[in-house]
Amino acid sequence: MKHQLVTSDGELPEDALAVYLDSLGANAWHTGYQVVAIMGPQSSGKSTLMNHVFGTNFDEMNHEMGRSQTTKGVWMAKASKPEGFPTLVMDLEGTDGRERGEDDTAFEKQTALFAMAAADVLLVNMWCNDIGREVASGKPLLKTIFQVNLKVFNPRKTVLLFVIRDKSRTPLEMLQANLREDLDRIWTTITKPERHADAAFDDFFDLRFVALAHFEHAHDNFLSEAAELCERFATEPGVEGSLRPPVGKAVPTSGLVVSLREVWKAVKDNRDLDLPAHKVMVATVRCEEIANARLANLASTPELAHLTAATAAAAAPPGLASKFAKLTATELAAYDEEAQYFDGGVRASKRLELRAKLITALRPVASAHLTHSAAKLMQRLRDAMAAAGVAASKGKAKDAGSSSSPSSVIGFAAACSGALADVREQWAAALADAVPKDPEDEEGDWGGDGGGGGLFSPYKSPKAFDAAKAAGDAAKAAVAGMVTWSSVAADATAAFEKEATAAVSAERKERLAEATHTAERAMERGVGAAVMGLLEDAPADLWDRLNALLASSAKKHCAQLSLALAGFELAETETVKHGAAMSRRVREVVESKARDSAVGALAAMKTAFARVFSKDSKGLPRTWKVSDDVAAINRRAQREALRVLGLLTVMRLKGKEGGSGGGGGGAEEEDDDEWTEAAAASQEAIDAALATFVPEPPPTAAEGGAESEAGAEGVEGAANTTNTTATPAKPSAPKTPAKTPFKAAAGGPIVVEFPTEWEGESDAAVMISPAECRSVWRQFEADTAYAVSQALAAREAVSRGGQPSAPLWMIGALVVTGFDEVMWLLRNPITLLFLIALGLFLRALYKNLDVETALAMGVVPGLMFLATKVLPTAILILKRLADEGAGAAAMGAGAGLVGAATPKKAAMPAAAAADPVTPVTVKKAGAAEGDKMFTTPSSEGVKQRRPAAMMYPGGGSSD
Repeated sequence: MKHQLVTSDGELPEDALAVYLDSLGANAWHTGYQVVAIMGPQSSGKSTLMNHVFGTNFDEMNHEMGRSQTTKGVWMAKASKPEGFPTLVMDLEGTDGRERGEDDTAFEKQTALFAMAAADVLLVNMWCNDIGREVASGKPLLKTIFQVNLKVFNPRKTVLLFVIRDKSRTPLEMLQANLREDLDRIWTTITKPERHADAAFDDFFDLRFVALAHFEHAHDNFLSEAAELCERFATEPGVEGSLRPPVGKAVPTSGLVVSLREVWKAVKDNRDLDLPAHKVMVATVRCEEIANARLANLASTPELAHLTAATAAAAAPPGLASKFAKLTATELAAYDEEAQYFDGGVRASKRLELRAKLITALRPVASAHLTHSAAKLMQRLRDAMAAAGVAASKGKAKDAGSSSSPSSVIGFAAACSGALADVREQWAAALADAVPKDPEDEEGDWGGDGGGGGLFSPYKSPKAFDAAKAAGDAAKAAVAGMVTWSSVAADATAAFEKEATAAVSAERKERLAEATHTAERAMERGVGAAVMGLLEDAPADLWDRLNALLASSAKKHCAQLSLALAGFELAETETVKHGAAMSRRVREVVESKARDSAVGALAAMKTAFARVFSKDSKGLPRTWKVSDDVAAINRRAQREALRVLGLLTVMRLKGKEGGSGGGGGGAEEEDDDEWTEAAAASQEAIDAALATFVPEPPPTAAEGGAESEAGAEGVEGAANTTNTTATPAKPSAPKTPAKTPFKAAAGGPIVVEFPTEWEGESDAAVMISPAECRSVWRQFEADTAYAVSQALAAREAVSRGGQPSAPLWMIGALVVTGFDEVMWLLRNPITLLFLIALGLFLRALYKNLDVETALAMGVVPGLMFLATKVLPTAILILKRLADEGAGAAAMGAGAGLVGAATPKKAAMPAAAAADPVTPVTVKKAGAAEGDKMFTTPSSEGVKQRRPAAMMYPGGGSSD
C-alpha cells in the first residue's frame, strides 16, 4: 500500500501520514527501520526499479500511452522485501520534466534535498550514456542540494548509491572514476559554512555504485541484478556490500511524522532552492556582460580622463553636471540597444545596476570637484567670521565701561548666521552645476530658485538640511540601495554641512572663551583686591563682610558676564551654566585669598601686635614712660594678634563649597539667622581656646600700689609671658560659650583645655588646625620677645634717668685725689686740648656705634659686633671732620666734633637698619633737647634681628 507523502503542490498532509504509519504498525519498529529514496530524471525507470527491488506498487509509465509524467510529488510505501527488516521507500517526482518546464525547477530541488535529508540511502538513478554530461547527469542539481544541505541541516552520513541504468561495454570502474571525479569537483566548488569549511566529501556521504542491465533488451539480467541489489539491503550492517544502516540511528517512529514535517518545512522556507529559469539565467549573464562592457567603455573614455586630471588640483570648469549626464546617457543608450531582446525584468534591473556603476565611476570626479568647491567656501566662511571677530573686538574696546549691552558682541551670532547662509547658497549653486538630476528627480532642482523647493535648495536652518538629507536617502532607497546622484549630493552636502558647522562651532567656542576669560580676569582683579583689603584690616565682622562681598560680587560679575555673552544668543541652559561657573569662580577667588592669608597668619599677627604695642592711641610711635605697664600693653597686643588668628582658623563663607556653619559643613538648607548664630557660637569657642595662650597675671597684694610696684609687676608679668603655652592659666573673667571644653579639677580652679581639633568644623572649612595654631603662636612669641625686652629696657632706662649720676662725697673725693693731675693738665695746655679733643672724638664714636643697642644683644656678640665697626666709624668721623673743617675753619675743632657726632644711626647694625619694626623713641624724664634718646623696635623683624646679630656679628653696615 502506497501513500502520497508530498503533493505536487508542495503540501505534506501530516494527519494522513500519521494514519498511514499507524496502519503499517510503525510504532512497534522504534528505531529498527530504514528509509530508502530514489531521485533521477523523469521517465528514467525509477518507479520500475523500486517495484522490482523492494516489491512496492508505485505507478509505472505506460509506454503505449507515450512518455509523460507518472509520479507527481513524493510517494511512500513499505517494502515487501527484503523481509525481516522494515523499509520505507520514497519515490520522488522526476526531474527535468516537460510538465513543469524550465520556469519551475524549484520543486525538484526541494524534493531532492528532502530525500537527502530524510533517507538513510539515496539512490541516484541515471542512464549510462549521460555520465560525462553536465546537465543530463544531474550535476547542477547535486551541486545545489549538496550546498543547501550543509547550510540548512546538520547532516548525518548518508549512503549515496548511484544506479547506472542500461550499462554498456564501458567498464564499471571507469564509470565510477568519472562519477567520483565529477563529485569531487562539485564538492570543491560549493560554498561551505564556516563549521564545515575543511570537511571532505566522504565525511558526509558513503559513495556506492551499481550497474543494471537494460530493462527491455536484457530483462532477465535486470531482474537478477535487481534481486542482488535487494539482498544488499537485507545484509547485516558491517558486511561488505551491505546497504543496511546500523540499528538505532534512525528517528524513532513515534517522532517520524514530526521529523518529516520539520524537514519539509525547512526545505520549503529556504530561498536558495528558488533558482531562476533558464532564460532568466541567460538574460542575467548577457545583461551583466553588456553592462560590464559599457562600464569599461566609460572608463576608457578620453573625456573622463580629462575631467579626472582637471579636478585633481582644482575645481572643474562650469557645466560639469551636463558632461556627467551626457556620458551616462551615452552608455545607457548603448546598453538598451544591445540588451533589448532579453528578459524585460532582468534587463531593467541590470540597467539600474549599470547606472549605479556609472555613477560610481564618475563619483570620484564629482567628489573631487565638490571638495575643492567646499574648501573655497569654508575659507570664505572663516574669513567672514574672522572679520566679524575683528569688528567685535573694536566694538568691545569702544563700548568699554558702558553699562548698556555692548555692541561688540550683539552681532556675533547674527554675523555667523549670515555668513553660513551665504556659503550654503553658494554650495547649492555648486551642487546644481556639478551633480546631474536622477530620472526620478526630473521635477526637482539641486539649487532651487525662489519657489523651486529643490532637494538641496538653500537651507534656512539645520532642520532644512536634515529634510534634504532625508529626501536624498529616500531617493537612494527607491533604487534598492544603489548609488544615485541624489545620494552623491546628499553625502557631499552632509560632509560640507559637518565641516561648516564645525567651523562655526570652533569660532563661537573661541570667542566665547575669550569673552569669559576677559570677564574672569576683571573679576579676579576687583574681587581679589577687595578681599585682600578686608583680610589685611581684619575687622571683627570679617566673615560677614566677606559673605556680603561674595554675594554682591557674584551678582555683579554674573550680570557683566551675561551682558558680555548677550550677542552669542546662548540657550537658557548655557546662560545658567556660565553664570554658575562665574559664581563658582568668584567663590574660588575669595577662598583662595582667605587661604593665602591663613598661610601668612604669622605676618598678620605681628602686624596686629605692632599696631597695639608699638603705637599709641593716636597711631604715633609709642614713647615709653615710667608709668607705662609694658606687660599689660603686651597682653593687649597679644590678644589682638590672637583675635586675628581666630578669624583665620576657619573659613566661614556661606554655602556648601568650603564654607562653615559652625555646625560643620554647609548651611545651604538652614535659615540665615540660625547659620549666623551657629557661626558666632563656633567662633566664640575658638577664641576662648586661643585665649589660653595669654593668661591674666596673678592678683597683687595691693591693687593700685606705688608706681615702683606697678613697674615691678609689669616686669614680672612680661617675663611670665614666655611660657604661657605649656601651662595655660585661668582667665581672669572666663566667658563660657556653648561647646567650649572646660574642665574643673577637684577643689581647684576651672581650666580651659586646648582642643586637638575644632569641634563641629568640617575639614574643608578648617584653614589652621589647633596644632598649627600652637605652632604659629610659639613662633609669634619668639619673634616678638625681643621687642618686649627692648621696651622693658627702655622703661628701665627712663626710670634711672632722673637720679644724680654720683653722690656728693664721691665728687669731693675725686676733687681731692685728682688735684695733682688737674694742675699738671693746667701746666700743659696742649695735652689738655688733646684730651678734650680725644674725649669729644670718643663721644661721637660712641653715639655713632650705638653701643647700648649692640650690648643688648649680649656682651660677647655685642663686643664682636662693635669690634667690626670701630675702624670704619672712626674713619667716617674723621672724614666728616675734615670736610666740615675745610668748609668752616673759623668754627674750630670743637664745633667740627659736635657736627660729626650728629648722625646717631651711622653705625646702626645692618640687621636693625633693615628691620621693618617701627622704632619707638623713649626720652628720659626731664632730659634736655640734645640728650640721650632710647630707640625701641616694635615686634616686626625681631626674630630676624637677634639671630642675625648673633650668627653674623660682622654683618652689613648701615651706611
